[in-house]
Amino acid sequence: MSLWHPGSRAVALTLLVGLVFWATPCQQLPVVDLTKPAPPDAGSMGVPGAAAGGIVGGDRPVSFPPRYDLNLELRIGRLFPPALGSRVAIEPKPPDFALELIVRNVGRAPFDLPIGRDQAKVQRPGNAERRTLSCRIRPESAENKIIDLPLAGLVFGSKSTPESLLRIEPQQSVLVLLPVDSAAIRGIVAKDATAADIRVVCKESMLSDDRFFVEKVSAQVVSQNAVTVPFKPAGTTSK
Repeated sequence: MSLWHPGSRAVALTLLVGLVFWATPCQQLPVVDLTKPAPPDAGSMGVPGAAAGGIVGGDRPVSFPPRYDLNLELRIGRLFPPALGSRVAIEPKPPDFALELIVRNVGRAPFDLPIGRDQAKVQRPGNAERRTLSCRIRPESAENKIIDLPLAGLVFGSKSTPESLLRIEPQQSVLVLLPVDSAAIRGIVAKDATAADIRVVCKESMLSDDRFFVEKVSAQVVSQNAVTVPFKPAGTTSK
């Protein structure tokens, strides 16, 4: 059952990053709305440094940078027209759709989900436990990789910036709204395709406390289900 339907009620509580609560007959989930544009004064620090990935051999081979697991489960809800004023993660134009992503903590300990939109504030030098979470769109026809997939959401978190983290208790969920740009998806599938079945792929990286450098990278988490994104006829543009 979709978490958003005509019988649902919105509870008016808005936080710094577009965080609201959406009430359903059975539960109340926090919502992180990444279809909204970032704050106008949000700053960027660019891409942090990182070591080249690879596997170190020996009796107990390990990956470098070190990998860790995210105890998260992803499930896609519905796809629907975005609200007025929405923007995609990168392009300065309205997205074609908004996508509901239900993020559930399946671990035994609380998980602090990065939700900050102002990288310069959240990940400035001196802040502790800096993390970046990316959500990308992967067509079912694409190879099982994360590089060059369309970016739907990029958020930042730090223990030094409490409002940049949203705690998810074990077995609890939050609802993340992601913008979907069908043109970006269309560019990596067959040219004659009129639609694509997509999944959401999330991945997190942890920065060193003493420098702007990736220290660890999580294994990617893929949504358990897919949703179909229709493509607009050639020559059609968003208004």
